[in-house]
Amino acid sequence: MKKFEERIARIKKEIESVPIVSWEEIAEAEVRCNLIEKHKELLELLICVDKICRENGIGYSIAYGTLLGALRHGEFIPWDDDADVMMTRAEFEKFKKVVKGDEAYKLFKVLFTDRFATKESFEKDCFIDIFVFDPAPASEFKRFTMNMVSRMFRFGFFSGVTYQERIKKKRGLGRFLFAMEYYFCRAIGRLEKAIWGSKMISMHEKMITGNYKKSSEYALSHTGTWQDVSRTYRMEWFENLTEMNLCGYSFLAIANPEDFLINRYGNYKSVPEPEARVPLHDLGIEAREDWQIVFDL
Repeated sequence: MKKFEERIARIKKEIESVPIVSWEEIAEAEVRCNLIEKHKELLELLICVDKICRENGIGYSIAYGTLLGALRHGEFIPWDDDADVMMTRAEFEKFKKVVKGDEAYKLFKVLFTDRFATKESFEKDCFIDIFVFDPAPASEFKRFTMNMVSRMFRFGFFSGVTYQERIKKKRGLGRFLFAMEYYFCRAIGRLEKAIWGSKMISMHEKMITGNYKKSSEYALSHTGTWQDVSRTYRMEWFENLTEMNLCGYSFLAIANPEDFLINRYGNYKSVPEPEARVPLHDLGIEAREDWQIVFDL
Protein backbone atom coordinates (compact mmCIF):
# COMPACT_ATOMS: atom_id res chain seq x y z
CA MET A 1 0.00 0.00 0.00
CA LYS A 2 3.02 2.27 0.46
CA LYS A 3 3.24 2.78 -3.31
CA PHE A 4 -0.27 4.25 -3.36
CA GLU A 5 0.53 6.61 -0.48
CA GLU A 6 3.65 7.88 -2.26
CA ARG A 7 1.75 8.48 -5.52
CA ILE A 8 -1.02 10.37 -3.73
CA ALA A 9 1.54 12.55 -1.90
CA ARG A 10 3.37 13.26 -5.16
CA ILE A 11 0.23 14.38 -7.00
CA LYS A 12 -0.88 16.56 -4.07
CA LYS A 13 2.55 18.17 -4.13
CA GLU A 14 2.17 18.80 -7.87
CA ILE A 15 -1.19 20.48 -7.27
CA GLU A 16 0.35 22.79 -4.66
CA SER A 17 3.66 23.60 -6.36
CA VAL A 18 3.00 23.67 -10.12
CA PRO A 19 1.26 26.76 -11.52
CA ILE A 20 -2.23 25.77 -12.64
CA VAL A 21 -3.53 27.78 -15.55
CA SER A 22 -7.10 26.51 -15.68
CA TRP A 23 -9.84 24.92 -13.61
CA GLU A 24 -9.73 21.98 -16.01
CA GLU A 25 -6.15 21.20 -14.96
CA ILE A 26 -7.09 21.47 -11.29
CA ALA A 27 -10.00 19.07 -11.84
CA GLU A 28 -7.77 16.65 -13.78
CA ALA A 29 -5.18 16.58 -10.98
CA GLU A 30 -7.88 15.99 -8.37
CA VAL A 31 -9.36 13.13 -10.40
CA ARG A 32 -5.92 11.50 -10.63
CA CYS A 33 -5.48 11.78 -6.88
CA ASN A 34 -8.98 10.47 -6.15
CA LEU A 35 -8.48 7.52 -8.51
CA ILE A 36 -5.28 6.46 -6.75
CA GLU A 37 -7.05 6.63 -3.40
CA LYS A 38 -9.90 4.59 -4.89
CA HIS A 39 -7.44 2.03 -6.26
CA LYS A 40 -5.97 1.61 -2.79
CA GLU A 41 -9.43 0.96 -1.30
CA LEU A 42 -10.33 -1.45 -4.13
CA LEU A 43 -7.06 -3.34 -3.66
CA GLU A 44 -7.86 -3.80 0.03
CA LEU A 45 -11.28 -5.21 -0.92
CA LEU A 46 -9.76 -7.55 -3.51
CA ILE A 47 -7.33 -8.85 -0.89
CA CYS A 48 -10.32 -9.45 1.38
CA VAL A 49 -12.21 -11.39 -1.33
CA ASP A 50 -9.08 -13.38 -2.15
CA LYS A 51 -8.60 -14.33 1.52
CA ILE A 52 -12.23 -15.45 1.91
CA CYS A 53 -12.08 -17.57 -1.25
CA ARG A 54 -8.73 -19.23 -0.53
CA GLU A 55 -9.68 -20.07 3.06
CA ASN A 56 -12.95 -21.67 1.93
CA GLY A 57 -11.86 -23.37 -1.27
CA ILE A 58 -13.88 -21.06 -3.52
CA GLY A 59 -12.79 -20.54 -7.11
CA TYR A 60 -12.83 -17.02 -8.52
CA SER A 61 -10.96 -14.90 -11.03
CA ILE A 62 -10.24 -11.22 -11.33
CA ALA A 63 -12.24 -10.04 -14.34
CA TYR A 64 -12.79 -7.48 -17.09
CA GLY A 65 -10.96 -4.19 -16.49
CA THR A 66 -9.19 -5.57 -13.42
CA LEU A 67 -7.94 -8.59 -15.38
CA LEU A 68 -7.01 -6.35 -18.29
CA GLY A 69 -5.12 -3.99 -15.98
CA ALA A 70 -3.18 -6.85 -14.39
CA LEU A 71 -2.20 -8.27 -17.78
CA ARG A 72 -1.48 -5.00 -19.62
CA HIS A 73 -0.32 -2.68 -16.82
CA GLY A 74 0.54 -4.93 -13.88
CA GLU A 75 -1.83 -2.79 -11.82
CA PHE A 76 -5.26 -1.17 -12.14
CA ILE A 77 -5.89 0.56 -15.43
CA PRO A 78 -4.87 4.13 -14.49
CA TRP A 79 -8.25 5.62 -15.42
CA ASP A 80 -10.42 2.74 -14.16
CA ASP A 81 -12.60 3.39 -11.11
CA ASP A 82 -13.94 -0.03 -10.13
CA ALA A 83 -12.79 -3.62 -9.58
CA ASP A 84 -14.32 -6.84 -10.90
CA VAL A 85 -14.19 -10.53 -10.07
CA MET A 86 -16.09 -13.40 -11.66
CA MET A 87 -17.30 -16.79 -10.45
CA THR A 88 -19.44 -19.62 -11.70
CA ARG A 89 -22.87 -19.81 -10.08
CA ALA A 90 -21.83 -22.87 -8.03
CA GLU A 91 -18.82 -21.02 -6.57
CA PHE A 92 -20.87 -17.89 -5.95
CA GLU A 93 -23.41 -19.88 -3.93
CA LYS A 94 -20.56 -21.08 -1.69
CA PHE A 95 -19.20 -17.53 -1.41
CA LYS A 96 -22.63 -16.24 -0.49
CA LYS A 97 -23.01 -18.73 2.35
CA VAL A 98 -19.67 -17.73 3.87
CA VAL A 99 -20.16 -13.97 3.56
CA LYS A 100 -23.76 -13.95 4.83
CA GLY A 101 -22.55 -15.56 8.04
CA ASP A 102 -20.17 -12.70 8.84
CA GLU A 103 -21.48 -9.31 9.95
CA ALA A 104 -18.27 -7.61 8.83
CA TYR A 105 -19.26 -8.07 5.18
CA LYS A 106 -22.11 -6.91 3.01
CA LEU A 107 -23.29 -8.74 -0.09
CA PHE A 108 -25.95 -6.95 -2.09
CA LYS A 109 -27.45 -6.65 -5.54
CA VAL A 110 -28.17 -3.56 -7.60
CA LEU A 111 -30.79 -4.97 -9.96
CA PHE A 112 -28.74 -7.62 -11.81
CA THR A 113 -25.24 -6.82 -10.48
CA ASP A 114 -23.95 -8.64 -7.38
CA ARG A 115 -21.62 -6.60 -5.21
CA PHE A 116 -19.38 -7.20 -2.20
CA ALA A 117 -18.23 -4.69 0.40
CA THR A 118 -17.11 -4.49 3.98
CA LYS A 119 -19.29 -2.43 6.29
CA GLU A 120 -16.69 0.34 6.22
CA SER A 121 -16.21 0.38 2.45
CA PHE A 122 -19.98 0.29 1.86
CA GLU A 123 -20.31 3.61 3.68
CA LYS A 124 -17.73 5.07 1.30
CA ASP A 125 -19.53 3.67 -1.78
CA CYS A 126 -16.61 1.33 -2.48
CA PHE A 127 -17.37 -2.24 -3.52
CA ILE A 128 -16.36 -5.13 -5.78
CA ASP A 129 -18.58 -6.11 -8.71
CA ILE A 130 -19.08 -9.88 -8.85
CA PHE A 131 -20.03 -11.24 -12.28
CA VAL A 132 -21.66 -14.64 -12.05
CA PHE A 133 -21.51 -17.10 -14.96
CA ASP A 134 -24.19 -19.74 -15.42
CA PRO A 135 -24.11 -22.94 -17.46
CA ALA A 136 -25.63 -22.29 -20.87
CA PRO A 137 -27.57 -24.66 -23.15
CA ALA A 138 -25.63 -26.50 -25.84
CA SER A 139 -28.14 -25.27 -28.40
CA GLU A 140 -27.06 -21.97 -29.97
CA PHE A 141 -30.72 -21.06 -30.53
CA LYS A 142 -31.55 -21.59 -26.83
CA ARG A 143 -28.57 -19.45 -25.82
CA PHE A 144 -29.76 -16.73 -28.18
CA THR A 145 -33.26 -16.91 -26.67
CA MET A 146 -31.88 -16.57 -23.11
CA ASN A 147 -29.78 -13.61 -24.23
CA MET A 148 -32.80 -11.84 -25.74
CA VAL A 149 -34.86 -12.38 -22.58
CA SER A 150 -32.05 -10.86 -20.49
CA ARG A 151 -31.85 -7.87 -22.81
CA MET A 152 -35.59 -7.29 -22.56
CA PHE A 153 -35.27 -7.40 -18.79
CA ARG A 154 -32.48 -4.81 -18.82
CA PHE A 155 -34.11 -2.43 -21.24
CA GLY A 156 -37.41 -2.73 -19.41
CA PHE A 157 -35.90 -1.41 -16.19
CA PHE A 158 -33.22 0.93 -17.45
CA SER A 159 -33.47 4.30 -19.13
CA GLY A 160 -30.87 3.14 -21.64
CA VAL A 161 -28.74 6.30 -21.75
CA THR A 162 -25.57 4.27 -22.37
CA TYR A 163 -27.18 2.25 -25.15
CA GLN A 164 -28.55 5.34 -26.87
CA GLU A 165 -25.07 6.85 -26.83
CA ARG A 166 -23.70 3.69 -28.45
CA ILE A 167 -26.34 3.92 -31.18
CA LYS A 168 -25.12 7.44 -32.01
CA LYS A 169 -21.54 6.19 -32.40
CA LYS A 170 -22.44 3.50 -34.92
CA ARG A 171 -22.77 4.11 -38.65
CA GLY A 172 -24.70 2.70 -41.57
CA LEU A 173 -26.41 -0.68 -41.38
CA GLY A 174 -24.78 -1.49 -38.03
CA ARG A 175 -26.43 1.55 -36.47
CA PHE A 176 -29.83 0.62 -37.90
CA LEU A 177 -29.66 -3.01 -36.70
CA PHE A 178 -28.41 -2.06 -33.24
CA ALA A 179 -31.15 0.55 -32.88
CA MET A 180 -33.84 -1.90 -34.01
CA GLU A 181 -32.66 -4.49 -31.51
CA TYR A 182 -32.51 -1.96 -28.68
CA TYR A 183 -35.95 -0.42 -29.27
CA PHE A 184 -37.59 -3.82 -29.84
CA CYS A 185 -36.17 -5.25 -26.59
CA ARG A 186 -37.00 -2.04 -24.75
CA ALA A 187 -40.64 -2.05 -25.90
CA ILE A 188 -41.14 -5.69 -24.84
CA GLY A 189 -39.27 -5.12 -21.59
CA ARG A 190 -41.36 -2.06 -20.69
CA LEU A 191 -44.53 -4.05 -21.43
CA GLU A 192 -43.36 -6.88 -19.16
CA LYS A 193 -42.49 -4.39 -16.43
CA ALA A 194 -45.97 -2.84 -16.68
CA ILE A 195 -47.57 -6.28 -16.31
CA TRP A 196 -45.37 -7.92 -13.68
CA GLY A 197 -43.55 -4.98 -12.05
CA SER A 198 -40.79 -5.96 -9.62
CA LYS A 199 -41.76 -9.65 -10.00
CA MET A 200 -39.77 -9.49 -13.22
CA ILE A 201 -36.59 -9.46 -11.15
CA SER A 202 -37.35 -12.74 -9.37
CA MET A 203 -38.60 -14.28 -12.64
CA HIS A 204 -35.36 -13.35 -14.37
CA GLU A 205 -33.32 -14.65 -11.43
CA LYS A 206 -35.15 -17.98 -11.53
CA MET A 207 -34.58 -18.31 -15.26
CA ILE A 208 -30.82 -17.79 -15.08
CA THR A 209 -30.07 -19.73 -11.89
CA GLY A 210 -32.30 -22.77 -12.33
CA ASN A 211 -29.70 -24.90 -14.12
CA TYR A 212 -26.49 -23.93 -12.34
CA LYS A 213 -25.93 -27.47 -10.99
CA LYS A 214 -26.05 -28.94 -14.49
CA SER A 215 -22.83 -29.48 -16.42
CA SER A 216 -22.23 -27.59 -19.65
CA GLU A 217 -19.31 -26.61 -21.83
CA TYR A 218 -20.73 -23.11 -22.31
CA ALA A 219 -21.26 -20.23 -19.90
CA LEU A 220 -23.29 -17.03 -20.04
CA SER A 221 -23.23 -14.02 -17.74
CA HIS A 222 -26.70 -12.57 -17.34
CA THR A 223 -25.41 -10.34 -14.55
CA GLY A 224 -22.68 -8.71 -16.62
CA THR A 225 -22.65 -5.81 -19.02
CA TRP A 226 -24.89 -5.68 -22.09
CA GLN A 227 -21.94 -6.93 -24.16
CA ASP A 228 -21.75 -10.09 -22.04
CA VAL A 229 -25.42 -10.85 -22.55
CA SER A 230 -24.60 -11.35 -26.22
CA ARG A 231 -21.40 -13.41 -25.71
CA THR A 232 -20.80 -17.07 -24.97
CA TYR A 233 -17.82 -18.16 -22.90
CA ARG A 234 -16.25 -21.57 -22.30
CA MET A 235 -16.99 -23.12 -18.90
CA GLU A 236 -13.54 -24.73 -18.88
CA TRP A 237 -12.01 -21.25 -18.62
CA PHE A 238 -13.38 -20.99 -15.09
CA GLU A 239 -12.18 -24.44 -14.03
CA ASN A 240 -8.47 -23.79 -14.62
CA LEU A 241 -7.10 -21.02 -12.42
CA THR A 242 -3.63 -19.55 -12.05
CA GLU A 243 -1.87 -16.84 -10.04
CA MET A 244 -1.67 -13.32 -11.45
CA ASN A 245 0.10 -10.25 -10.11
CA LEU A 246 -1.83 -7.03 -9.52
CA CYS A 247 -0.15 -4.11 -7.75
CA GLY A 248 2.41 -6.47 -6.21
CA TYR A 249 -0.19 -8.89 -4.82
CA SER A 250 -1.12 -12.32 -6.15
CA PHE A 251 -4.73 -13.03 -7.10
CA LEU A 252 -6.47 -15.92 -8.82
CA ALA A 253 -7.22 -15.61 -12.53
CA ILE A 254 -8.40 -17.87 -15.33
CA ALA A 255 -5.47 -19.70 -16.91
CA ASN A 256 -6.13 -18.30 -20.40
CA PRO A 257 -6.92 -14.60 -19.78
CA GLU A 258 -6.00 -13.64 -23.34
CA ASP A 259 -8.85 -15.72 -24.79
CA PHE A 260 -11.34 -14.20 -22.37
CA LEU A 261 -10.20 -10.62 -23.04
CA ILE A 262 -10.18 -11.08 -26.82
CA ASN A 263 -13.73 -12.45 -26.61
CA ARG A 264 -14.79 -9.44 -24.56
CA TYR A 265 -12.69 -6.53 -25.89
CA GLY A 266 -11.13 -7.65 -29.15
CA ASN A 267 -7.63 -6.15 -29.35
CA TYR A 268 -7.22 -5.62 -25.59
CA LYS A 269 -3.52 -4.75 -25.96
CA SER A 270 -4.40 -1.52 -27.74
CA VAL A 271 -4.50 1.43 -25.33
CA PRO A 272 -7.47 3.79 -25.92
CA GLU A 273 -6.98 7.30 -27.27
CA PRO A 274 -6.32 9.93 -24.54
CA GLU A 275 -9.86 11.34 -24.71
CA ALA A 276 -11.27 7.87 -23.94
CA ARG A 277 -9.14 7.37 -20.82
CA VAL A 278 -11.75 8.50 -18.34
CA PRO A 279 -13.39 6.88 -15.29
CA LEU A 280 -16.78 5.70 -16.52
CA HIS A 281 -18.78 5.52 -13.32
CA ASP A 282 -17.93 8.73 -11.49
CA LEU A 283 -18.53 10.85 -14.58
CA GLY A 284 -22.19 9.89 -14.74
CA ILE A 285 -22.09 8.07 -18.06
CA GLU A 286 -24.59 5.58 -16.64
CA ALA A 287 -27.93 7.16 -15.74
CA ARG A 288 -28.06 7.34 -11.94
CA GLU A 289 -31.75 6.44 -11.77
CA ASP A 290 -30.76 3.07 -13.19
CA TRP A 291 -29.08 2.11 -9.93
CA GLN A 292 -31.72 3.02 -7.38
CA ILE A 293 -33.03 -0.46 -6.56
CA VAL A 294 -30.78 -2.29 -4.07
CA PHE A 295 -31.34 -5.77 -2.62
CA ASP A 296 -29.49 -7.45 0.25
CA LEU A 297 -28.63 -11.02 -0.69
